[in-house]
Amino acid sequence: MSHTHSEAITPIDWLDATTRFVAYLVEQERSGLTVRTYRDDLDAFADWYATTFESRPELARMTSIELREWKTNLREVKTLSPATTNRKLSAVRSFLRWAESEGLAPPVKTPKSVRMERQPPRWLSRKDQLAFMRAAARSSTRDGAIATVLLHTGARVSELAGAKWRDVEITQRKGSITLHGKGQKDRIVPLNAEARAALAALGYPGRDDAPIVHGQRGAMTDEGIMKVIAGIAAEARLDDCTCHTLRHTFCRRLAEAGTRLEQIAALAGHESLDTTRRYVEPGKEELAAAVERLAGDDD
Repeated sequence: MSHTHSEAITPIDWLDATTRFVAYLVEQERSGLTVRTYRDDLDAFADWYATTFESRPELARMTSIELREWKTNLREVKTLSPATTNRKLSAVRSFLRWAESEGLAPPVKTPKSVRMERQPPRWLSRKDQLAFMRAAARSSTRDGAIATVLLHTGARVSELAGAKWRDVEITQRKGSITLHGKGQKDRIVPLNAEARAALAALGYPGRDDAPIVHGQRGAMTDEGIMKVIAGIAAEARLDDCTCHTLRHTFCRRLAEAGTRLEQIAALAGHESLDTTRRYVEPGKEELAAAVERLAGDDD
């Protein structure tokens, strides 16, 4: 439902509206990390608006002018990367569209995203993967097992955080885990011997409704798992190694083994083969090595 400026817009405080929007995201079963990121970005916009215009933002009076000013601030004053800028723009864009559908705001044309050069995925080289797994072996049993499961299943961090023991089936020679992915789409990923051993170390078979990974205060959050991987990466002296790097590495190793794109897409939960196709293209390390081989070449 769209509204024009002449139609009645229900007045609502910006903070109340963002609270309602966050509740909506929770109802849509968005991950905890996603919900917090949206909230943080909307709060950051409100803080910038109050500083710039000396008043709180009002949904009923929002125009594209303020949004373009904010985009300029993000890029030229804060010098944020295109990816971060686009994430923040997307948060406000989604919020305003929701507000319009709820009759809380008029249609507002939001700024275009910043054009980004397509970057190849970041995966671990064979050498870095070995260094990472050696560091994982030196960590606690739980942390090492978390790293192994991520590396050998390609699970998103939110999927592992939300997994329960009822999602795991292991026999002597095989096993599988059901991952609950984006858009409430489930997929079943077979478990190799490394992943089965790691899940056994985490406590398989556990109580059906118990989380697979947990800490002293209950189920581990996305942030808790990311902190574990960051600690192992630091121990291995690896830069820019995250949970998503391990997911990329899983896909890359499948591609190197000759796995068909359709199979990689099914295992990773990709909606488009265009996403999967990136793993058969050269990565950053391969491109850097290709250029480096030119050094000293006088032919």
